[in-house]
Amino acid sequence: MSKKVFIILLGVLTLINVSAFGFWIYRKYAEPVPRRPMAHNMRRHNLLRSLGLTPEQTRAFHQSQRQFRLEADSLNRQLQIRRLALMDEILKKQPDLQKIDSLLQESQKLQGELERKLVEHLLRQKEFLTPEQQLALFRLMENRMRPRPGGWRRMPPP
Repeated sequence: MSKKVFIILLGVLTLINVSAFGFWIYRKYAEPVPRRPMAHNMRRHNLLRSLGLTPEQTRAFHQSQRQFRLEADSLNRQLQIRRLALMDEILKKQPDLQKIDSLLQESQKLQGELERKLVEHLLRQKEFLTPEQQLALFRLMENRMRPRPGGWRRMPPP
């Protein structure tokens, strides 16, 4: 093989490797694109209809949801980064147990903050819902959180 062909081949292979590595880094640290599938929107529409919200309550509900989503998405991204870092550390030949412990503590803190944001969100929703609507909403939520026959992975749709 001539030297010129070898250099061209080496350049092409290097370019492919650098591109693949760049794509991997991008996918690892890029913010996920929020997905709002049709079924999710239909479920929300059915929820609002079943609660019998007034137009004013519907606006307040959507505003509350948007605010919570912004806060929760940010925390979820941070949690995802910690989980990836944790997995990277676990996969090392000699994992640093102190670093693993630190990452676990950070994850626990973020998870606690996420749950606190959820509680604040639910309390905000209670402000504009009637007692009957509150009861209906929280019963629906409770039903969705209950384990189903066959386990979580095989649970039937709500």
